[in-house]
Amino acid sequence: MIKRKKALLEADRFRETILKLMRVADVEWTDFEDRWMRDEARRSENYIYTKTEREILNQLIATAKTFTHYACYSVQELVAGVYPHRADLEWENEKWVAELRESGVTELPVKLIHRLASLYRRTEPLDRDEDVDEAFRATRFRDSSEQSFEDAE
Repeated sequence: MIKRKKALLEADRFRETILKLMRVADVEWTDFEDRWMRDEARRSENYIYTKTEREILNQLIATAKTFTHYACYSVQELVAGVYPHRADLEWENEKWVAELRESGVTELPVKLIHRLASLYRRTEPLDRDEDVDEAFRATRFRDSSEQSFEDAE
């Protein structure tokens, strides 16, 4: 009985984490991620989440982690470096870089700062940022231990 109570408490934390993730702005969730979070949030209060569900949640927690810098360059410094070369990019990236510049955004989720750094590298040398790279790898790594959404913020 105690083990069941502990599992239900973890399920409550799991559900709370999903609801927090669903409210995070500026994360470009894939259709799968968005649908998965909605489905998981609707599960009954007695549902015990599986190891695979925990692994997926951990990947989503990593995806929501944000950064203000990459290799000592602020988001806006990276944007400023890419912006003059935007016409050389694919249409989607050209539009995205222009939107970043116009918005003045100073913080990006891990996948987006990784994308911006990749665009920057097309014209300028840029060292790797181990913190961002580690967080980016975590978006693909299967880990079933309980991760905290607050640790990702």
